[in-house]
Amino acid sequence: MSKYLLEIGVEEFPATYIEPTKLQLEEAFTKLLQDNGVDFHALQTAATPRRLVVRIDGLHNRTEGKTTEVRGPAVRIAYDEQGRPTKALAGFMRSQQVQEDGIFTRDVNGESYVFAQKTEEGKDVKQLLRDGIPEILRHLRFPKSMKWGGRDFRFARPIRWFVSLFDDDVLPFDLEEIPVGRFTRGHRVLGSDRIEVESIERFEDQLLDNFVMLDEQKRKELILLQAERLVRERGGNLMQDEALLDEIVNLVEYPTPLLGQIPAEYMDLPDTVILTPMKDHLRYIPVLDDKGDPMPYFVTVRNGDKTGLDTVREGNERVLTPRLEDAKFFYKEDRKQPLEDYVPELENLVFHDKLGNMLEKTNRVRSLARQIGTQMGVGESALASIDRAAYLSKADLVTHMVIEFTELQGIIGGIYAKESGESDVVARAISEHYLPNQSRGALPETTTGLVISLADKLDSLCGLFAAGEKISGSQDQFGIRRMTLGVLHILISNKLDLSLDTLIRDSLYGYVDEKVLVFPYEETKDRILQFFRARLRNRLTEDGYRYDVVDSVLARRPHFIYDVILRISAVEDFLSLVNSAEILQSLTRVHTLAQKAEHADVQENLLETPEEKLLYTLGGYYDEIKEALDKASYKPALTMLAQAADSIDAFLDRTMVMVEDEKVKNNRLALLARTNELIQDIFDPASIVKES
Repeated sequence: MSKYLLEIGVEEFPATYIEPTKLQLEEAFTKLLQDNGVDFHALQTAATPRRLVVRIDGLHNRTEGKTTEVRGPAVRIAYDEQGRPTKALAGFMRSQQVQEDGIFTRDVNGESYVFAQKTEEGKDVKQLLRDGIPEILRHLRFPKSMKWGGRDFRFARPIRWFVSLFDDDVLPFDLEEIPVGRFTRGHRVLGSDRIEVESIERFEDQLLDNFVMLDEQKRKELILLQAERLVRERGGNLMQDEALLDEIVNLVEYPTPLLGQIPAEYMDLPDTVILTPMKDHLRYIPVLDDKGDPMPYFVTVRNGDKTGLDTVREGNERVLTPRLEDAKFFYKEDRKQPLEDYVPELENLVFHDKLGNMLEKTNRVRSLARQIGTQMGVGESALASIDRAAYLSKADLVTHMVIEFTELQGIIGGIYAKESGESDVVARAISEHYLPNQSRGALPETTTGLVISLADKLDSLCGLFAAGEKISGSQDQFGIRRMTLGVLHILISNKLDLSLDTLIRDSLYGYVDEKVLVFPYEETKDRILQFFRARLRNRLTEDGYRYDVVDSVLARRPHFIYDVILRISAVEDFLSLVNSAEILQSLTRVHTLAQKAEHADVQENLLETPEEKLLYTLGGYYDEIKEALDKASYKPALTMLAQAADSIDAFLDRTMVMVEDEKVKNNRLALLARTNELIQDIFDPASIVKES
């Protein structure tokens, strides 16, 4: 067994790019090897800001040879009456590059066919890697990429060197004349800039000798161990923020945590105003007391050793102080007038060049929020709070604080609202109306915040669709995908009985009524619904639901999202029944025949046979099933439908539908359509994949 090591040496890689790039490398190398039949024991990736590493162990030296069989023409076409090869056979052999001794015949479903047998020899794995690695690197994707040194090749940052070792010997490959060999580089300041890798096994140790800790988990554990020791000495706790910690891990090659201090004069600022400059701007880890309140300390992580730590500490404190001084000034200035006085200024802030300004958006959100609240059945008092919170929701966008610290939008608005004398309900709704800010992130906890969040997201994404903005691949400049997932997350998590069709209609009407934009209404609405449906399908399959069950339910009444989930759950329970396959087959036959019906109005006086009369009542279950469906009790409805399956089978097996008597025929078709309506109210059986 062999092993392979690839190191991609780069200029400082963006921390947020590292994990996605590692995943792409792992998937691409795995695919390269598996597609070519190469066995291997383990494939690992690792990274620091200056290198991306792939290591493969237990690697076979050659791909497995394989024999394939290709079916050609039927024997009766391949040979003439005298048994001589025809042009059809000659063409087949030529296309498969075989002679007559390389073909044979075999019966398939009662017909004899000519087959060609082709044997492919195993490939040299070294050559496979030489050819494959440049292609893998060319196809890596990043949010932003660049060219350098006159090359056509694009990458997130310039590549400066490659280490490529196969069983400790250099395995060269060609990519834009970038050096490939066995020389790596250590820490930019503390390590050597030319290290000859002795062996794959020694690679990681040699890096560590040069102040590069390759293993991300080890860097993370070291940061936590040393940082927690530092803060415990001050009686504090590290703020738990996994995303921040992961980013810091990917910013350093040789981490050394140190404790900094915040001047006391800034500790009277709101917590979020203190924390935001530290976390989001400087990547410091805040220190909290046992109540979760900020203490006058922070932890920062140096990319280096302990030399001159006091100087480094003072430098980090000096960087933080002016940011907190700015925040203190903004906080004082912004509060010289109540939050509502900022609302008129939104007229000067553009929302989108085709969709007007933020004051116009605020008015649309107010209107849409009131409609959503009404659909949810909230009372007049709650509607008044919703309207007030919606009116103030964007006011903080023109404050000094948000202009400087955009991450505080909504949050600082809630603080200013409270200090302006607004109710707790209104203030909290403003602070949480941007939630969720990721697909499954934290949700608004109040009804008022939830309603405004829905209205805000729907107004934005519907307007952007109407303005013709497009999403392509990973490009989503306006966050349409994120907003769509946020709407779905709210509807699903809160089990809201709201129609997506109605929500989108009301949102688009806001633009129609304002005459802000001329756009094809029906086409735009359909595009938005299809976009939502695709995102919903992805979410439901990620949640573990069968894709065919999801498709079967989305084929019928897809606009009430929570109702969709109820039906999916019911169908999956139904499919667990022992005889579900047979019942599905019958339901599919009913659906197929029902398509020929002109209507579903059954005339009871034309029911002639016992089987017709039994199907009419579904074995006595029809009314109960209908009542269960009206109550969205889908599991009991499908249980009763399974119990009534005998009445369906009896009709299908013993009743001729397409009889000469037109009245009887049409009545029987109507009977099937009536039955099919019940089934289709839950799911489309034809979409369920039949198990072989």
